[in-house]
Parts: sequence; structure tokens; C-alpha cells
Amino acid sequence: TTSGAQLDLLRAEVEVARLQGRYRALLAEERGMQAMLNASIGRAVEAIVPTLANPLHNAMPPPSSVVAEQALAQRPELQSGRAEIDRADADVDVMRSMYKPMGMVRLGTASTMAEGSGAMVMVGISVPIWRGKLRAGVSEARAMESMARADLVAMQQMIKAEAIGARENVVAARETYMTLRDDVVPRAQTAVRPALAGFSSGTGVLSNVLEAIQTQWSVEAELVMAETNLALAWVKLDRARGQMQNLRVIDTRDNLEEQRP
Repeated sequence: TTSGAQLDLLRAEVEVARLQGRYRALLAEERGMQAMLNASIGRAVEAIVPTLANPLHNAMPPPSSVVAEQALAQRPELQSGRAEIDRADADVDVMRSMYKPMGMVRLGTASTMAEGSGAMVMVGISVPIWRGKLRAGVSEARAMESMARADLVAMQQMIKAEAIGARENVVAARETYMTLRDDVVPRAQTAVRPALAGFSSGTGVLSNVLEAIQTQWSVEAELVMAETNLALAWVKLDRARGQMQNLRVIDTRDNLEEQRP
């Protein structure tokens, strides 16, 4: 009927206006995010952010054992922990050396009324007497060494767990992305065609077309979010295992003027 066609037309116009407003809002949000990104990496705030290709969509992360080994070998926190153990070992050696007699040789200037200016040499030896205090010092140094080793073991366990957890997050994010890309989105796109064909032939209604298109847009938005989550999961994995080679760093020395509209 004529009234039904007018109602479908009004509904379509409302939907188009809503989408146009949302599109303009997303453009403004994108410009704001680009400005924050430029500021965080030291670029000009108004510079254009180029589209970065992500080659990791289909890549699988290394096995958990490999990820754990990489983290234990490359995380800087562990290097600091090992240095702390070396320092504690050195303190123990110093305290142990206090048990032994130590020779002393001093050289200085001297002046007498009879012979005038000259040199003075003093030779001596120190013998440790208060051995109880020395034992207490050695015990304290050993306790500090044991604590440093325990801290390193705990740090290693936490880093291994963090790396393995980050690896599994990549697997989960990849599975979500692949499911949306290869199954959900194609099905939503396929559902639009029969709805359009039915409306064109007069056997369908516009509401069915709009619902099919809205479903398609919704799952496509989910796909974009899934792709973002996958990239973030890869970044966190690289951080967890002490590697950052999968990130493309934007050099501030690039000729950004050519990218301006």
C-alpha cells in the first residue's frame, strides 16, 4: 500500500541520517586518537597517522615452552635480579675476608726539626679479635644472598606465567578474529542479498532489509574490534617475552608533509 511504502521510506531515511551522524562522530574520535598517539610517540600532534599493515592475522605464536624460554632469556628484570645476586655474593666474600689478618702499608710525609722534611713509611698488620661480630656480618650477608636468590626464583615463575598467559591470550584473540572473518561476517553478508531481492520483487518488506544490513554492520564492527584485540594481544606477548620486533615504530624523521591532504 501507499502508506506502507511511505512508512518504509521514512524508516530508511531515519536509518541513513543516524548512520551519517555516527560516521561523523567516528571521524572526530579517530582524529582525537591520532593526536594522542602522535603525542605519545613524540610526533607532531597534527601529523597524519598512516595505515599500518598487520602481518600477524594468520600467524600462530610459538609454543608455550619456547615463549617461556624467550622470556627467561630476554626480560631485563631477570638481568637485574642476577646482578643483585652477584652483589650479594661479593658482600659475602668481603665479610669472609675479614676473618684473615690484613697487612697495612702507609706512606706519607714527615718533618723533624733535626732533619727537616722527609718521607714516612708505616707497616702494620690487623688481627681480627671480635670474631662474633664477624660471624654475624657473614650470616647477614648470606641471608641477603639467599633472599636475592629467592626473589629471582619468584620473578622467574611470575615471568614464565605472564609469558604463557600472554601467549594463550593471542590464541584466544586469533580464534575470535578468524571465526568472525571466515564464518560470521560472510554469513551476515549472504543474508543481505535475499532480503534485498525479496524487497525488489515486492515480496519482502524494507524492515527485513534494514535488519539484515544492521546485522552485517554489527558483525563487521565486531570484526574490527577483534582485529584490534588481536594486535594488542601480540604486543603484550612481545612485551612479556622481552621482544618488540613485531611492532612497526613510526620514525619521527619521516617526511610527514607528503602525507598531509
